[in-house]
Amino acid sequence: MLLSLILGALALGYTAYYYPGMLDDMFTIAGWLKVFLTDSANTGISPGFNIWLKFLLEEKTFVLMFFILVARLVIVVFASLISHFLKPV
Repeated sequence: MLLSLILGALALGYTAYYYPGMLDDMFTIAGWLKVFLTDSANTGISPGFNIWLKFLLEEKTFVLMFFILVARLVIVVFASLISHFLKPV
């Protein structure tokens, strides 16, 4: 959904401008998540596949995905409310 991508990016920009400390904490948590997901002891993934995870997963991707998911949830709730109130009785 292109709308959720745009709204997620706008929400990320808003958070970066008005709440930089919160965004820094989110990047810290995303870094911890990357370490957890790429640790072979946690996942049991062989090193041959694990190097691709380390290469492909980035903290900024996790944070952007979070904002996009929140935007999608907001869109779904908004659409549900509109459809509920516009439903013929």
